[in-house]
Amino acid sequence: MRPLLAKHGIEVQIAPHSLANVDLYSHKGKLLVPAFTQTGKLPTYCSSEWKTLVVRRHLRSLGVEECDMWIGISTDEIERLKPSDKQWVHHVWPLCNMPVSMGYGVQMNRIECLQYIRNRGIADPPKSCCVICPHRRNPQWQRQKALYPQDHKRAVEIGKVILEHDLQSGHSGVWLHESRKPLDEIDFSQADTPELFGL
Repeated sequence: MRPLLAKHGIEVQIAPHSLANVDLYSHKGKLLVPAFTQTGKLPTYCSSEWKTLVVRRHLRSLGVEECDMWIGISTDEIERLKPSDKQWVHHVWPLCNMPVSMGYGVQMNRIECLQYIRNRGIADPPKSCCVICPHRRNPQWQRQKALYPQDHKRAVEIGKVILEHDLQSGHSGVWLHESRKPLDEIDFSQADTPELFGL
């Protein structure tokens, strides 16, 4: 996407990992990953700790005092739009034409976003997520295993680390896959279990 964005004067920067001040666990020892437990799923803290806060620290390191932060939520997820909790950061959702006062005049759902990309000769982008994201479904795990074996190996290893840590802490276990099994024991070619409410 960088060449396409550059035509519009938009430069892509990647905030460095060093700006995250937590790893897998919070300072209070909470697992940040929304892993599966025996009875449900843990809350999602990683998005805030590893993305939102890191991007804000990066902006501050560049001397940014106020900014419009574009968030790529499409119209089929409009319920996810939330205002910023910082006065110096103004959330903007260009794909939802929000706020209307900005005048983007664009409203696109996920399919329309894909078509926009295809019309420019760019391959369909995969779902954006971390190598250990438990929100993955079997086709996405299978794709990772086939196309990115090193990433998949890392995911397998991290899955074992968090499971062992949880068991040693006296809990009943946490897993990256909904089957509640280690990733290297799963046949990803099998159909997923239906998601709640068909999501």
